[in-house]
Amino acid sequence: MIATRNFWTVLFLSLLVSRISFAQSRINSSGMQARADAVIVDDLPLLHTGQIFPIDANGDLVGGDDLTAQCKHVFKRLKEIAANSESAITDVVKLNLYVGDEADAAVIATQINATWDDDVLPAMMWVQTPLPLAKAKIAADAVIIARLNDEISGVLRDDSQTNSMWSILPTGRAVYIAGQAEPGETLGEATTKTLESLHNTLKFMELKDEHVVQIKTFLNPMSQVKDVDAAITTFYKDRSLPPVSHVEWGSKGAIEIEMIAFVPADNRVIPSDDSVVFLTPPTMTASPVFSRIGVINSPTKIYVSGLTANGEGDGEHEVRDIFSQLTTVLKDAGSDLRHMVKATYYVSGDESSNQLNMLRPKYYDPKRPPSASKAPVSGVGKKGRTLSIDMIAVPAK
Repeated sequence: MIATRNFWTVLFLSLLVSRISFAQSRINSSGMQARADAVIVDDLPLLHTGQIFPIDANGDLVGGDDLTAQCKHVFKRLKEIAANSESAITDVVKLNLYVGDEADAAVIATQINATWDDDVLPAMMWVQTPLPLAKAKIAADAVIIARLNDEISGVLRDDSQTNSMWSILPTGRAVYIAGQAEPGETLGEATTKTLESLHNTLKFMELKDEHVVQIKTFLNPMSQVKDVDAAITTFYKDRSLPPVSHVEWGSKGAIEIEMIAFVPADNRVIPSDDSVVFLTPPTMTASPVFSRIGVINSPTKIYVSGLTANGEGDGEHEVRDIFSQLTTVLKDAGSDLRHMVKATYYVSGDESSNQLNMLRPKYYDPKRPPSASKAPVSGVGKKGRTLSIDMIAVPAK
């Protein structure tokens, strides 16, 4: 009897942990891309990677034109990076996949299913974009629970390479800065000016560049990514570079950069009276459909998988269907539309982009829309869809 009772106790606790870690429902995109609807993470250190490519230690492409070989190598590198924080592939809570051709999604999904069991699948986001590495067909970045025994009080980086591959967001509060863009005569100059603008945004919150955990750029053309990387390296000079990911967007000759940062415990400038607060620097104007800055004060983060419409349709159908899904997923995860912190909108069609602009006010509280970036891209990773929404939220209570 005691053994039976212990069995059911262990089973109950296992199910409870599973419920806390993952939303109950799953989305099986295109019949193969199994992923969690959402992953709920308590106040744990989170490793953020830069963009991982299918390259060896010498920087040479692995696998040639073989997508399966490239994909396997990317996931192998992901496992190795996770091991740096005493973590495993099962600790990945969010996986962002960058693919050169949406037609490759089925092959990649097969490797996902071979790498993760159904009960530990991460939340996932797909975007179609030219990649910074010539002939690469896939790249990825990830958020991973860091299981280091030592307490982490500040950003911890991997300094083993010129471009840091990962950094760890410590426990506590986190800042998500919406994409900022400044003009320049060249893409490199625009990158420098945008980083200076982001530096001023950090300064407004009494944060420093050393608090930056990760940056993502939206640039065009991708063929000039080396100029962007050079500008980033020069801007940070002797300081440790944060992990970087790149996406090509539709704004020719321009760049937008978004940022994640850590809030030290002694910061008294950023309000902490709500689980999430939204800020606008004095040099910027507030908007009813996106916030300039979203700050998580909650000990819990909710990573929602990238959502695309169920079934093909016009732009209005895509937007309404996605927000219907989002509302359900957030409810299952214990959240709602008022507690979204960070959104990234990937659009590959003018109609869905325009409808997104028109319909967002119907869903958002104008006093607390999520911090957001909107990127026109070549595809959202699923045939017949022109809009995908990527979201981070906190519990409503």
